[in-house]
This record gives sequence, structure tokens and C-alpha cells, in this order.
Amino acid sequence: MDINQVFTVRFGDDTNAFTVRAPGRVNLIGEHVDYNDGLVLPMALPLETTMRVRPRADNIVKLWAREFDEEQSFSLDDLQKRGEWIDYVQGVAQQLQNRGLKLRGFEGAIESTIPIASGLSSSAAIEVGACLAFL
Repeated sequence: MDINQVFTVRFGDDTNAFTVRAPGRVNLIGEHVDYNDGLVLPMALPLETTMRVRPRADNIVKLWAREFDEEQSFSLDDLQKRGEWIDYVQGVAQQLQNRGLKLRGFEGAIESTIPIASGLSSSAAIEVGACLAFL
């Protein structure tokens, strides 16, 4: 099943739903020197994280992750680090709210072809996807 079908099965009607994607990346040169003012050459990969989401009228963010076959949620009014994959989405929400953006919740499904802990920025792809979903 593709992400659109997964969304419909898990969340029903996909009216107002949209899809965002973010690629994985690798640094061809300069690993760990970017934050030390060194030169880097990052390259996007064809591997990607995809999210199919639908805005909610409240402040709840609810996501189902195919890779873990689990659903997690949080309130934008009570961001709490849990040591779970949903923390990446909460971190994005926190930073956007710290910059004065008024966010609202969304629900959706997330899947990724980027191997976890492979050095290909799977966590960054979740964060970019979450940022696009919030905005």
C-alpha cells in the first residue's frame, strides 16, 4: 500500500490531506566539520521520508509510523521529550512556536526508505517533513 492508501485506511476520508517528502542526504566530504566552520558537500539521496497528513482543528499531532507500526501523539500545548521517534516532530514544533508561529495539530501517516541510524540523515528528513507539514 502506498502512503495515500495507508492514510485512508488509518484515518478515513482524505479531504484536505496533503503529502510532504524530504530526502535523505550524505556528506560527500567534510563530515562533522560543518559546525566547525569547515567545508562540506552534502548531497540529497533518492531515499526519502514521506508524510501524508491532514490538519486538525485542535492542537493534537497524531502520527502513525510504518517502520515501527505504531501511532504516537502529543499536544502542542504540552511538549514532553519521550526518547521516541515522535520527539523529532515535537522538536520542530517547539522551535517553530519559539519563533512566534501559531501552529495547529495534524494527523497522518509517515513512512521512510531511509535506513535508521545509517548516517543518511533519517532524523533530519523527519524534521524537514514535519516542518513542511506544520507550515
